Amino acid sequence: MKKVLLILLVIYFTNCANAQKNSDKYHVLTITKGKVVTKGNDVFWEIPATLSNTSKDTLHYMSMSCSWQDFYTINTKKLDIQVGDCDKNVPQHLSIPPNKSTTFVLSLMVKHPKENIPLKFKIGYDLILIADDKHWLTYSDNVNERKKVIWSNEIIMP
Repeated sequence: MKKVLLILLVIYFTNCANAQKNSDKYHVLTITKGKVVTKGNDVFWEIPATLSNTSKDTLHYMSMSCSWQDFYTINTKKLDIQVGDCDKNVPQHLSIPPNKSTTFVLSLMVKHPKENIPLKFKIGYDLILIADDKHWLTYSDNVNERKKVIWSNEIIMP
């Protein structure tokens, strides 16, 4: 009996691991070089980030109306993602149809631009999937606990 239970557990966890791997290949984050904006002594890079759904199913995922930038991360401390002003931050249920994509422009502030240009980097997106329409608002909004970060390609700016 213990042997059967052990085999079932191994099969279950193998399937879970494979499902996680398979979903990653269907959700792709791509970044491209953007424009350079100077405001006083500060340098910002406006970087288009495109989330693509290459699966046969609609991608349902969570974001926030104002703090959507919090779902993004960068692989270097030499850049900061800028957040705009907002008066009401609420959860959002977003979707991308099969074989479609959506693009957001991230404003990245370059820390110490005289020292850090040019800079090679990539951007990650914490994809929080929504499987159940009834309970999607109960997800934790603690973006410090990134569980499924999809990393983009690497680019060099400027």
